[in-house]
Amino acid sequence: MEVIDGKYEIMEKAGEGGSASVYRAWNRALGTYAAVKVYENREGLQRREKELLNKLRHPAFPVIIDCIEKETKVYLVMEYIEGINLEEYVRRNGAVDWRQAVRWAADLAEALSFLHSRREPVIYQDMKPANVMINEEGEVKLVDFGSVFFKHRENRSEYKCTGTCGYAAPEQFGQRAWEMVDERSDIYGLGATLHYMLTGKDAALPPFILRPVRSYNAALPKELEKIVDRAVMPEKEKRCRSAKEMKEALEKTAERERCMRKLYGAGKILYYLLLIIAGTALYILYRKMLPVVLLLLCFAAFGLLAKQWISRKRKIRTVKSVYLSAKKGKGLPTAVLCGVLAGVFLSMGAVEAAKEPAHLPVIVKNREGRKLLIRFDALYCPEDAMRLEIPGEVFLQSEEYILRLECKNRRTGEKRSRTFYLKGPES
Repeated sequence: MEVIDGKYEIMEKAGEGGSASVYRAWNRALGTYAAVKVYENREGLQRREKELLNKLRHPAFPVIIDCIEKETKVYLVMEYIEGINLEEYVRRNGAVDWRQAVRWAADLAEALSFLHSRREPVIYQDMKPANVMINEEGEVKLVDFGSVFFKHRENRSEYKCTGTCGYAAPEQFGQRAWEMVDERSDIYGLGATLHYMLTGKDAALPPFILRPVRSYNAALPKELEKIVDRAVMPEKEKRCRSAKEMKEALEKTAERERCMRKLYGAGKILYYLLLIIAGTALYILYRKMLPVVLLLLCFAAFGLLAKQWISRKRKIRTVKSVYLSAKKGKGLPTAVLCGVLAGVFLSMGAVEAAKEPAHLPVIVKNREGRKLLIRFDALYCPEDAMRLEIPGEVFLQSEEYILRLECKNRRTGEKRSRTFYLKGPES
């Protein structure tokens, strides 16, 4: 067991970054755990990280306890954060509930705003899930400050191209990165991290494309999708102007959704009150119709519950590179006072709307009739006309089908679509 300076017992390796390795250690003097970051040389990024964390105090940053230089290594001893990093958290638990994701993203935006608003603005440059820790209280902590860039202090020769592909802004890898990188570069990393929380799709994996979050989960708020899309714009001029502005947009979206839930709850209460009043009135007027009134109330309540259940099931499904929207159910009325027959029709409508839409196999060929292989999530650049074929045997006899093809410009949002009505062979 290695003991550093007679005070820190190295227990196990906790992580590894591009500039150093991190170990969990036992602080003999304080009787607590500490995080020890080990650099293999005396010069470089560790001095920048030490200088920054010594100057800055923020709840989202770890606290430096000690710095030890020994032979060719430098040991930076910091507060140990009990918890799990965001990357591992999503791998274990799947996509984060959007309300929790917004709270965490707003906290990270506040931490970035704190760095950017310094007299000497500091650009974090490496915002990604692996650098975000979630402690036991559910709070987010930003770690690994080895890639920070002092905006007004460093010159071209001192700048180091850092960041993780997929999470780092495009300008961080350009020839003039030292001039182009600014506060909006961190906005891109935060947007990509929020995208990962909402979808569970790692932006660091090829093809490095961030599709709209609602293409993974149609239940997410549209305003939230707009915030993420704006944050990850390739052109930094189109992103939020500051981390503070992004934080305010996230909080505004969360507040709007809270208000809508309150209104929806009040509407449900009013709806049930109206049903009770209507049922009571009918019972007073027509006492012999009590069974009918109770049946109507049951069907009305069932209709409301079925509508809520169906709405949760609506998602956008992906088949290779062709996106097919789930069939939208027509929904059920929230109040049914038209008799037993109307209640039966509502039940049939709920069952029909709950059915999963049928998927037709589509074969893509070029002009010469050769089959094209389009892989999932791949970016395909057609050089010639394409032909879509559907095998005739998939059509049921005399059944009718609707085929809709939609093409959307990812940059402008412009859509073009064609709808075809097909019918299976007659007997």
